[in-house]
Amino acid sequence: MCNNADYWRFTPACCRNLLGERFGLANVDVRGYGNVLTAMAFLTGMAFEELPPAELDFVDPNFPVVVAARAIKQP
Repeated sequence: MCNNADYWRFTPACCRNLLGERFGLANVDVRGYGNVLTAMAFLTGMAFEELPPAELDFVDPNFPVVVAARAIKQP
């Protein structure tokens, strides 16, 4: 379950709120990528070549490893 009050690290919810304050929520697109397997692989130093593409492509919103954000500044 995603916690919208978790501000101790960059989660999708945290980035959405932080960027939304400055750019407006309608101008912000935030996505999390990863899953528990990719998180464990990252923490143990595995290379992405060691995991099948299907396991890398699976997105679990409870375990984002990478957070990508796009914010558009209005004129």
